[in-house]
Amino acid sequence: MKNTGRLLSMLMVACLGVPSFAGATVKVVTTLTDYAAIARDVGGDRVEVQAIVAG
Repeated sequence: MKNTGRLLSMLMVACLGVPSFAGATVKVVTTLTDYAAIARDVGGDRVEVQAIVAG
């Protein structure tokens, strides 16, 4: 139980130290154009999508 408390404390500190990238776009690379279309539909203007293979 003591180790669980330490682990939870370390996880909370680690989460607080992570910067927020609210304004940044997420880059998504997919294998097929069909998956790229789905990623564009879901992400909208918050993602930059590139498909590796046309198909």
